[in-house]
Amino acid sequence: MLLNKEKILKIEIYDAKEKHLGTTRIYSFAKSLFKSSTVGITIKCNNLPNLKKGDTVIIVFEYVNSQRYRAMTKIDAAAKGQIEVKVGEVTEIEERRRSFKIATKEKATVYKTKSEKEEGIEGMILNINLGGVLLKCDEYFNVGTIIYLNTFSGELEVPAKILRRQNDNNGNFVGYGCQFVDITEAEEEIVAKYILECQVAERERRKTLEEMGMS
Repeated sequence: MLLNKEKILKIEIYDAKEKHLGTTRIYSFAKSLFKSSTVGITIKCNNLPNLKKGDTVIIVFEYVNSQRYRAMTKIDAAAKGQIEVKVGEVTEIEERRRSFKIATKEKATVYKTKSEKEEGIEGMILNINLGGVLLKCDEYFNVGTIIYLNTFSGELEVPAKILRRQNDNNGNFVGYGCQFVDITEAEEEIVAKYILECQVAERERRKTLEEMGMS
C-alpha cells in the first residue's frame, strides 16, 4: 500500500541489519511529480550516525492510530543529522500493539441505549487500549450486552460490547472488560492520541522523580 502522509505521527530509522538508528518527528515531503508513486522525504534526527548516499535504510512510519508501516530504501543524500530518501510502497508491521494497555482513571458516562432521554450511569475507565476498555461501573450488566460510552469530556462516543466481568485475585469485582464495536477510524485516532498523551505524561513524571532522586 502507499504511504499515507497525513497520518504519520513519527518516523524511526534502521540500518539494513535492522539496528535502530534514531526516532524523529521532524520531516518534510518533497512535491511529488504528477502521477508519481513515490514521495521524497527529508528526515532530520540529531542522533543519527554518519550515513552516506547509497546506504540502505529501513524507514518505519508510525501512524496516529498506532499502526506501523515500513519501507526499505536507499539514501539519496545525507548530511549531519539528516537524510533524504524516496518511499513508495509500505508494508504494515504485524504486531500486538492493539493489546497494549494504558492505566487511567478517566471518567465515563454509560448509556444502555442511544436514546437522548436516557439518564447516563457514572463510570470510570481503569485501562484502555485501541480495542477497548476496562470499565468500573456499579450497574450490573450481562456479558454480551452492548453499551454506549461517552468519555474524554464528550470527545469520544462509541458502542462497546461487554466481554467479561473481571475480578481480582480475591474474587472481588473490578470492572467490565469491554470491546469497542464498529469504531471508526476517526474515533480510533482519538483513542490513540489519548494513549500517546498518557505515555508522554508518564515519561515526564518519571523524569521528574529521577531528577529529584526519588526513582
